[in-house]
Amino acid sequence: MFANCRKSRGTPDGLHIDANGFVWRASFRGGNLTRYDRNGNKREVVETPGKFVTSLTFGGANNDVIFITSPNLDGDSIVYFAITNITAKYSNIFL
Repeated sequence: MFANCRKSRGTPDGLHIDANGFVWRASFRGGNLTRYDRNGNKREVVETPGKFVTSLTFGGANNDVIFITSPNLDGDSIVYFAITNITAKYSNIFL
């Protein structure tokens, strides 16, 4: 097991690994993103405007914006959010 998510809010959904090797987990029904280090230790929790977070990626001119997707409450549409209040800059390993 990489990380124990039992005490975390929500259900683990989308994952993303940044250039520094941190694993980011979207929390479906949890309304947050959780960042884990390479050993599976929780390092940061970022609250999100959407409760049903399904996926995330990094972007912006300086890779300091997290983009997330979350189904709308009607269940028929997807809402996109950009989170800009993170304190560090991250970069995608896939760019």
